Amino acid sequence: MTDGELFDGPELDAGQFFSNPDPTVQQLDLEALQQTRGGDLEHPDCGGMNFRAMTSANFRYNLKVQTNKEHNRMADFDAHHVFPKKFSPFFDSRRFNIHNPTYGSWVQLNKHRREAYAYNKKWEEWIGRNRTATQLETFNFARKLSAEFGYRIHF
Repeated sequence: MTDGELFDGPELDAGQFFSNPDPTVQQLDLEALQQTRGGDLEHPDCGGMNFRAMTSANFRYNLKVQTNKEHNRMADFDAHHVFPKKFSPFFDSRRFNIHNPTYGSWVQLNKHRREAYAYNKKWEEWIGRNRTATQLETFNFARKLSAEFGYRIHF
């Protein structure tokens, strides 16, 4: 594996993670997942995946569970928060949990650390110009920015 190479794992789509393909229902399912605060979680629409509480400390573990990655294969990868922790108050006000593994991506360790400042700077500028952005507008910017940086996302 070379520096800057992304982990080439299977893509997840809403049909694999949720039983109902309706985006409104999926959002309600996400909110139910996000409200879990303790212990392990087995959500009936997650195909038996056992998540821990959706916290920063459990983010890497939960991303491994969701993407079906083995621990020893991920040593050279960071669990990337698509929505940077630095701006969590902004994202919290959009009513979603940035620590949900749906909003994560595996990024090669050196690439992730090399690009973190520029990635966060783009978020800072966008948030500064879009203080009243909706959840959908925020998700759309995240998709655009992830594509720009070459990060594989699952939402």
